[in-house]
Amino acid sequence: MRRGDDLAGYLPRIGAALLDGLVLVGLVVIVLTVTGGRPEESRELIVAGAVLVSLLYAPPLLARKGEHNGQTLGKQAVGIRVVRADAAPMSASSALLREFVGKGLLGLVPFFSIVDYLLPFADARRQAIHDKIASTFVVRADAVPDLPEEETETVGLSEDPFGADR
Repeated sequence: MRRGDDLAGYLPRIGAALLDGLVLVGLVVIVLTVTGGRPEESRELIVAGAVLVSLLYAPPLLARKGEHNGQTLGKQAVGIRVVRADAAPMSASSALLREFVGKGLLGLVPFFSIVDYLLPFADARRQAIHDKIASTFVVRADAVPDLPEEETETVGLSEDPFGADR
């Protein structure tokens, strides 16, 4: 198998995003129920709850240690994971950069999310903008990326450890 074949396809990424969205909606509903808010009267509370839950949901799951590092519940269900370009395990800072800055803050820009989620169709390395910002790739969970040849070597965006452009 070629290393570029380790990159996750677009359909599993969509499936994982939908599953994670369902989890987030469920958590927001729980927050609304606990706080006594009603959705039709609590638009600000819904937005604040969604931001808070997304900060507390994806980054800790992506940065957890062990075999599920780089996986949210949705990614785990569909068999994909996020890895750093340097092939190191996902860290809290990488996860926050990817999720909060790359998706959350930039997602406030009109139409950004649409462009962000469509970019992997056109990108040779199947990266969304949030992946490029955090120097991450989405791969099949059973894929084991090749580590850099030397520990001191830094793999940049022009050097793809997953070989999609090879």
